Amino acid sequence: MLVLKPSRIHGLGVFTTAVLRVGAKLPLFMPPDWVRRTKPPIAVARRWGQPAQGGGWWIPRNPNRMCIGWHLNHADKPNVDGNSCTALRRIAAGEELLIDYRALHD
Repeated sequence: MLVLKPSRIHGLGVFTTAVLRVGAKLPLFMPPDWVRRTKPPIAVARRWGQPAQGGGWWIPRNPNRMCIGWHLNHADKPNVDGNSCTALRRIAAGEELLIDYRALHD
C-alpha cells in the first residue's frame, strides 16, 4: 500500500498505491522505531533527526533498518496527521503522503 519513490519536494517520499479514506490509519512506524537522544550522531541527526520538546532529538533507533515513515516530507497543508498517522482527507492512489513537521510533538 505504501512505497518509496523520488519526491518532487525532497529526496525520497512516501506514496500510496491505493485510495485512502479520511481517518485511515497508516502503517508508517513500528514503535519503538525511534529514540530520544540528547547528543545523537551528527550524521543521523542531520539526515533524519527531529527536535524534541524540552531538548534533544528524536532519531531512528537503527538507521540501517528504518520504517517508511522516516521518509515523509513536509507540507504547509499536509494530507496526513504526523502524530496519529491518519489521513486528514481522501488521498488519491499515487499521491505523496505529507505531514506538517511543525505540528509534531513528543
